Amino acid sequence: MLFHLRLPMLIATLGLCACSEGPERPGPMPNGGGNGGNAGSEDGGQQGDDVPLADLLDALVLDSTTTGAVHGVVSVTGDVPERFSLGARKVADCQHHPDVEHLSDILVAEDGKLRFAYLELELDSEGVDVPPPPSEPVVLDQRGCIYTPHVLGAQVGQVIQVANSDPATHNVNVKTNRNRGLNVSMAAGQAPMEYRPRRADTILFKCDVHPWMFANVHVCEHPWFAVSDERGQFSIAGVPPGEYVLRIEHEELGVLRRRVVVRAGSSTGVALGFEAH
Repeated sequence: MLFHLRLPMLIATLGLCACSEGPERPGPMPNGGGNGGNAGSEDGGQQGDDVPLADLLDALVLDSTTTGAVHGVVSVTGDVPERFSLGARKVADCQHHPDVEHLSDILVAEDGKLRFAYLELELDSEGVDVPPPPSEPVVLDQRGCIYTPHVLGAQVGQVIQVANSDPATHNVNVKTNRNRGLNVSMAAGQAPMEYRPRRADTILFKCDVHPWMFANVHVCEHPWFAVSDERGQFSIAGVPPGEYVLRIEHEELGVLRRRVVVRAGSSTGVALGFEAH
């Protein structure tokens, strides 16, 4: 059975997670920090049948006989700027985690492989059995006066746990279009804060005390999403067989949409590429 997936593109630095439908969908949300760019996808407005097929990599055999998966690599070509230093380098309370680089996470690429790209399958919910959200939270840590990770995915109803690993007071300012806003102080040593989104959204977590601190949490109505790692790699598991549109979003580079076919017992491999300008 094929599940056809539809969603309009958002032409913006950050946009709403493409997992909800209906007239309630708001416009795009700006990114944090004021140092991101705006970009778009020339094919983002096409219907699913007109979206280009993804470039394929080798498929992987899975144990499952009922579900499939999508895996692949997100790349970037063109003029990729150097990561720039953040103000945390000059703040004593931000120096307690030597592993933290204190460099911008807006555009991170190593050997052309793009980190922090958010990917999801556009889903027509009719006839699709969407699993409930996981009981385990996703964790957003304030570490070295940096939100870690910079991009995170969560399912609607899943707890987002915000921790403070610094000997400093932070301010957790939650900017959202479709969920409740929040703005609280978080002292050093304070127990993690829990935030549970009830609607699909892209939520901005920022700190007003340290204005370079922000992270983007994409909240999706289903579990078939991923964020590319430091090698540009991603995997979306447990996918019902069918033809889908895979939506790829990056806050600086914009949005791509590519068609993929998922087969039971197999992980479809795809190569996806942005161009930096």
